[in-house]
Amino acid sequence: MATHPEKRWVLDVGTVELHWEELRVDSNIKGKEIEKRYSDQLANISKESADLVKDLFGKKKDRSETISQDVSFELHGFFENIARDEGIKGEIIGGGVDLENVGYPTTGTSTAPVPASNTEPIEGAYDSSAPSKEYREGMDIQSPYKVRIAEKMSLQTNRENEIMDSMVTGSINIENQGERDVVWDIDITVDGIEKTSLEETDLHIAELDPQESTMREYQVEIPENQEFLLDVEEVIDTNPSIEETSEIFIYDPESDGQDTTLHLNVRNTGDVTLKNIRIEKVIPEEFKEMRFASDSSGATIQDDGSILWEVDELPPAEERSLGLEFKVFPVEIKSISSGEITVEYNLEDATLSGIEPTFIDGLSNQIYFVDRDERETEPDVWDCEFVFRNRSEFPMLLQRVEVTSGDENTEYETISMEPNVLLQPGANWKSEPWDLDSEDEPTFSEKILYTVLAEVGRSLSVSKVIEAYELRILSLEGEKTFDSYEVDSYRDATLDASISIMTRGDCLVEKIHIEDTIPVQFSVPDKNDITIMIGEEEIDDFDISIDGDAGDLDAQRMLHVDLGEYNERYGMLTDGTRITMKYPILIVKPKRDAVFSAPASAHLITKPTGKALSVTMDAGLVKVVHSRRRSRVGKA
Repeated sequence: MATHPEKRWVLDVGTVELHWEELRVDSNIKGKEIEKRYSDQLANISKESADLVKDLFGKKKDRSETISQDVSFELHGFFENIARDEGIKGEIIGGGVDLENVGYPTTGTSTAPVPASNTEPIEGAYDSSAPSKEYREGMDIQSPYKVRIAEKMSLQTNRENEIMDSMVTGSINIENQGERDVVWDIDITVDGIEKTSLEETDLHIAELDPQESTMREYQVEIPENQEFLLDVEEVIDTNPSIEETSEIFIYDPESDGQDTTLHLNVRNTGDVTLKNIRIEKVIPEEFKEMRFASDSSGATIQDDGSILWEVDELPPAEERSLGLEFKVFPVEIKSISSGEITVEYNLEDATLSGIEPTFIDGLSNQIYFVDRDERETEPDVWDCEFVFRNRSEFPMLLQRVEVTSGDENTEYETISMEPNVLLQPGANWKSEPWDLDSEDEPTFSEKILYTVLAEVGRSLSVSKVIEAYELRILSLEGEKTFDSYEVDSYRDATLDASISIMTRGDCLVEKIHIEDTIPVQFSVPDKNDITIMIGEEEIDDFDISIDGDAGDLDAQRMLHVDLGEYNERYGMLTDGTRITMKYPILIVKPKRDAVFSAPASAHLITKPTGKALSVTMDAGLVKVVHSRRRSRVGKA
């Protein structure tokens, strides 16, 4: 019968062997030294157990003592705590022994298990002390004893997917979610630690009480050019009426809002299904009257200042989209933050580091024995049967059994078995019976190899924050002036006209177009007389055209001035850039009391193509003054 593993510890004070019914000590340390060295630990066990330890170390010879099962169980925890403090690991020497060093005779071996209720025979090969990784992959283990490897990747990127900040953390979690049984002598080996901060592949946990867990944390190095499986694209279009996308807003306090669309597109670029995708998008306060586009998919939850988009799963190479429509009301001439995006998703049975458990074992509550019945008609012939019972709340794998019978009066006989059988909680396994000749009631010693089976899981959760970017808001200011607003009637007069335009906000400009009214009786200026300046730089490359007959002084005409492909030659117009156009204009013999109006307008076509920046300028009124001299010359 076993309630804990039989163990040997090589402590600083000597070697201790703890069997289920016996304690052995090999040491030169006296009992008083033990009491002095381990006073704190001795104070935490019963007086019976503490006195036993002190007395046994105090003996000069025969340092062994028969003990009860209760004392044995208590001393197991006592010596495990001392070993842990001294940084050593005990060696199993009893139930659950590693049988690599045990010789198995071939005679009398029974390999055909007889499954009992809740017993599942297992096919395949096994290592010496725990199910292999390949073995676990072929089983659907559900157990309160759990080993989980969880990694979390946190990223911050810009909209071009360049990593601004990153961190990957991981943990190996060992949990006993049972209600009553301890799991002890847990050993775990993991593979794939090269990209982690872990320095050892082996973990040992002395024991886990019910509802107790332990965790080993580590960091993970992100490989260069790491792909992140979920491609996220945000498209904001401030001019959806045309094919080309624009991200420029026009400041217009009298506007009823600028129509704008926002699309979030996600695509699985990996070869595994992504689950529990959550995308939270911050909505700028200038974005009003939100509506969903018809091509949207997935569930959404609208919150104050954000929207949460959830996609349950996304198979490889598939895409999903969320479309939103807004009216945008810029409140002042400054950029609008697009709002950051937070993306979260999970991958099952995967880690970024590639770490995975290759070996897991543990022991728990069980009992085993040999039933022996002397035959009715054949005295001294015994029918024997080995029984193993899983008394724990965890599934167990019974792998090997060795039963030895005999004493000094009889010949020793060993029966070896390899059940390789899965036992659910409460299940029994019984061997095939064998017969034994013995005049005395036979006695047996047993060595077994079994392990508690863990439910193993791996997971990778990814959290990615995509930084907000700035959406530009542009406007245009302008005025047109003449150097004089009065001219004499019926006399030719020349005025100096000036158009001055100033940009508000930075923008790339594709074209600059100016329309200038040429009133009746005004001559159209010659191109060579027109001077255009952008900032301090004079612009020579421009075109002019006239609506109507340029020489028809009796009709109003429109002068068109165009600066094409501006940005390719001059670059971006920064905030506060001034554009001026000046020219002299001739008024031909204006009629008496005439009044002339010559408004102008300017239009800047932005790149990417968006709504034009426009400004209309009222130049004021040029008035004709009729003044005639009258004099009288005479003599009285």
